[in-house]
Amino acid sequence: MGYSKKSWQTNCVYYFTFEKKENRKGEKMKNKMTKLVMTSIVTLLVADNSFAYPIVSDSESIRQGDILTLYPDHRDPNKVYFFPNSSMLAVDNSELPMFGLTTWGLNEIPFKSENAGAYMTFTARLTSDPLQQKAIDSYLADNPTKRIAVIPVKESTVGLTTNASNSNPFGKLIEEMSLSEHGGHGEDEIGFMATLTGIGARVFREAVKKPDVFKINYCYSFDGAGPDMDAKITVNWQRVYDHYRASFSVGSWFRKATITREVEKLRQDGHVKWEINGGTDEDQEYVKTITEEIVKRLFVPELQYVPAHQAAPRGWSFLNFGFTSTHRSEFKTETWEISRRALVERERCLPVNVRNVKNYYDTLVSDI
Repeated sequence: MGYSKKSWQTNCVYYFTFEKKENRKGEKMKNKMTKLVMTSIVTLLVADNSFAYPIVSDSESIRQGDILTLYPDHRDPNKVYFFPNSSMLAVDNSELPMFGLTTWGLNEIPFKSENAGAYMTFTARLTSDPLQQKAIDSYLADNPTKRIAVIPVKESTVGLTTNASNSNPFGKLIEEMSLSEHGGHGEDEIGFMATLTGIGARVFREAVKKPDVFKINYCYSFDGAGPDMDAKITVNWQRVYDHYRASFSVGSWFRKATITREVEKLRQDGHVKWEINGGTDEDQEYVKTITEEIVKRLFVPELQYVPAHQAAPRGWSFLNFGFTSTHRSEFKTETWEISRRALVERERCLPVNVRNVKNYYDTLVSDI
């Protein structure tokens, strides 16, 4: 399944908890701060809970033996994800492997490669090998309430990988081939068709008699929930009040750069603090942005409309800052607690093997 790219605001944060703890009096100030700050926070942090995501944090993944890694769902505690670790040929209604090799010109004497060739086709799919399947069964037996799902694939590619520099590294064996660029979901079938050269026809006719015939690569990416991060922001509003009163005149207009600079000064002076546990470097900027929003909203200039009958010119004009209508004694210390998981992308590759055809050689290989 595919997910469209979204903006930072909607794609980066999808598990979000916000809590404000207060230690002050003044219900008027409480209501005003809650309305101003929460409006800003909700605007900045729109959560996208349309999809469920696996938690791909190493510290929270579940290891079942040495062959199975399970990733918890970020919303459903009874759901976990995994990805198959092996592959197999798909089978038809007769339980025959979906593989075919039709050759021509190989029995001519003398053999001339330009007059020989083959047509090869197969359909494969990803699967769990016996050890992984045993681990899955063991986990479900120990956890009867749990459900297991294959990780939803965001994007996948199928191809042949080689270190050769030329554009057709398998040119001696494969003349043309048809292989879908996108592999689909982890449980989808993967089809392959190729016209082989004379040499390729001889090589693959013998390879079919071996345990492993052919291998292609299935690479995929998926979105997941990153490491958990929690942070605490503490604002001493009395000190912030004094700082702005001493630094700016009533009605000053704050630019974003000004707010950022002033918040950093407040942090250095200890009037604004934030503590972060876990997360990434991106979370440092994230918490800093939230702090700026909290501080900024209290100091947005209020506007008033001057009616036509008054002496002053008609239109909107600055009245005062929000804090000028509040007594200084009402400013105490507030603590804001944040918890989130960032959306991260993971990439993996898995070999898709074509094997175990030799027991069906007479049925699956023919010469014309």
